[in-house]
Amino acid sequence: MSCPFLQETLVRSCRAAGVRKLIVGSRNPVNDERCSSARFRECPAFRNVDVASEGDACPLLEERHVRYCGAASVPHYVPWSEQAGQCGNTGYRFCDLWLSLAQPHRHDPEVQGISVPRDLWYSPNHLWLQADGAGVCHIGIDAFLARVMSEVDQISFVTNAGVHQPSVVLTVHGMDWALVFPNRLMITTVNMYLRHATQRLVHDPYGAGWLFEGWPVPSGRIEGTGITDGLIQGEQAIAWMQTEVERLSDFVDHLDPATLNDGGTPAAEFLRHLSRDEALRLMHTFFPSHAAWGGV
Repeated sequence: MSCPFLQETLVRSCRAAGVRKLIVGSRNPVNDERCSSARFRECPAFRNVDVASEGDACPLLEERHVRYCGAASVPHYVPWSEQAGQCGNTGYRFCDLWLSLAQPHRHDPEVQGISVPRDLWYSPNHLWLQADGAGVCHIGIDAFLARVMSEVDQISFVTNAGVHQPSVVLTVHGMDWALVFPNRLMITTVNMYLRHATQRLVHDPYGAGWLFEGWPVPSGRIEGTGITDGLIQGEQAIAWMQTEVERLSDFVDHLDPATLNDGGTPAAEFLRHLSRDEALRLMHTFFPSHAAWGGV
């Protein structure tokens, strides 16, 4: 599925012009346009080039079908023969412009205020995977991890291209949290913008805060084995998230009751009230760099 803002049109340009100017429109001559009519012979640029002048259109006129974003204030034309990038697949759902204009509203199930989208796959260390039918994959952190961190100082991509287990280091309150996705991915893009806008990671973890984009490795499949190996989704993921919330409440309760809300769930930004040793223990308990399921 392509982005609804992805448009196509015909552009024309003159190969002899010193500055290439794209003219958008049809092949029919309009107003005083000479290039696609017999009047092209009056053009000074044509007269300075030694080319045959047969036909009723200028031989220097170049026409191409292009694609562009209809929502962009200044269109950027991409030749039709080239890939449309994330615009041509479901990756458009992670485009900043689409997110700002379409304002998608999700009705995802929640566990004590933590969103658990049913269409995503989840790893034990709270990373999510979205894999569409065409094979395009995106990876990010889930809302549970985003709530625990509350804020991020720095984001460093350990892997940014090629076939790897997607790995990232998040610096939170001066501590480095290494997160490694359990399966290999053919990484094509990382969300470098997060390095300058780290809060997007926690404010919109399922949208603008995505981390990696890529494809399953050639030997893998979308379902059954490969990219989704060892991951869970749907009702199983919701039940797991409920268990994680309860585990976190128990963990914090044994550290300092003052960091809890009256309802028994960790208060917002409770992480800043933990000592370094407590925070590291929390990280290794819930978000280890490599994790396997236990009792799920």
